[in-house]
Amino acid sequence: MTGALLVLMAYTQSFHFMPPSALWQPLGLALAVALGFWCLLVALTRSPAVAGVLSVLLLLFNHALHPLLFGWLQYGVHWPAPLNDCRLLPVLLASLPGVALLVWSFRLGRRRPVWCNALLRPLCLFLAANLLFAAARLAVLEWQRPRADTLFAPLAAPSSPTPPSSSLPTIVHLVLDGFASDEILATRYGTDTAPLSGPLKELGFHIVPKARSNYMQTALSLSSTLNLDYATIPPHLLDTYDRTPLLKHIQSSRAVEWLRAAGYEIVNFPSGYDFTDKIGADICIAPRIFNELAANQWERSWIGTLAGGGRGEGANHVRRIMTVFRELPGLCARPTARPRYIFAHVVAPHPPFLFDEHGPRREPVAFDLMDGSHRVGPDVADQAAYRAAYLAQLRYIASSTATTVRQLPATSSRPLVILLQGDHGPGSGLRWESREASDVEERLGILCALRFPDGDYAAVPDDLSPVNLLRLVFNRYLGTSYPMLPNHSFFTRWRAPYRLEPIPPPR
Repeated sequence: MTGALLVLMAYTQSFHFMPPSALWQPLGLALAVALGFWCLLVALTRSPAVAGVLSVLLLLFNHALHPLLFGWLQYGVHWPAPLNDCRLLPVLLASLPGVALLVWSFRLGRRRPVWCNALLRPLCLFLAANLLFAAARLAVLEWQRPRADTLFAPLAAPSSPTPPSSSLPTIVHLVLDGFASDEILATRYGTDTAPLSGPLKELGFHIVPKARSNYMQTALSLSSTLNLDYATIPPHLLDTYDRTPLLKHIQSSRAVEWLRAAGYEIVNFPSGYDFTDKIGADICIAPRIFNELAANQWERSWIGTLAGGGRGEGANHVRRIMTVFRELPGLCARPTARPRYIFAHVVAPHPPFLFDEHGPRREPVAFDLMDGSHRVGPDVADQAAYRAAYLAQLRYIASSTATTVRQLPATSSRPLVILLQGDHGPGSGLRWESREASDVEERLGILCALRFPDGDYAAVPDDLSPVNLLRLVFNRYLGTSYPMLPNHSFFTRWRAPYRLEPIPPPR
């Protein structure tokens, strides 16, 4: 019961980002860990009653106390130079309370104290009551959850037949989360070079000079891009915080539906971010074992930290990003009977800042996907620190991206269309609850780069925005005739993502 209660409490914090189906994995994992602890304690104590009481304490340490203690030792303590490179030191020190509980359980098992039997029943009743309360609270929240309206109008059927499968190109769609435009990098970040657009131009890419995101949040931006339209927000969603309607539109998008109907095989690289982990793909490269909630629970727990050697969520995040750059050329090189749409959402240079210019950072960095005012304060020093870390990470992502795409045309077994885009820009000047206090142009200015097999970019607008990106590609290669939509950009507050405030184009 303790493990299930702790999972339900964690899910309550993430309720507005996850459907109820996300609960099954962490619940199963928590029950397996609880059963393992209980069996271990029974073996140590030879007393089910003593094991029952102490397993509650051990589970509380595993799920609740250990993440706080390990986080403080890993990120809050400045160790002297000889100990600074010892990654296992925080792991071992944070494990001491758990080891002490196991030693204590062995000693209690030899004594068989009466108070364990007396405490077990009221403890079980207390946990059962709290578990029922948490389940009832979630049931009420689920009943109040907004229904999954259709936020995007249906796409018109193609006016001409789809070209034969043998002539269709491979489409590589790479979303670099938070990648800023050259103008933003020059005016806000002080760069006098183009870290990625420069190498891309040498490779025959077209850089959209006035690219601007339509939305300031990933879920809104990618749902719009993958559904080729702006979201139509029903009135009952305007003041809700729940993002699961957007999740469903990303995981069952019109672009993927249409591409599959045209004969495409859909390939996805999991991002570690539930919204883009599953897009209805036929092939998932290096799929995750756990969903986002289960992974968070496991990687922050005592057992998960021991199993991972203290590397935790940050190491897995780095691994997922590196997998895209490592596997993409080989994936394009393999001959296939069907054309492929390859989608990869790289959650960088968006925080957390786990890379510097040379690669993954050696020093531990706390894993936190928050951005804008959730991460950086309004004072100049905070913004300067954010910009320095962002720019260092961007340079590495730019270098890795350029190295990867340089290999793609030579290895591709089909004509190759490559789409590189940011979903939004960086957030050093973003104040989530105040449009007036935010640097909206920093957040909206994005990289958008395209490479077509014939190198003809005459029809690409100078102000192409993500909502029109796939419209342009579909019209050019797949026989559609979708009109280009007017470019609009919106400010959205974190607590009210569906209340869209139009932002006029820059003068």
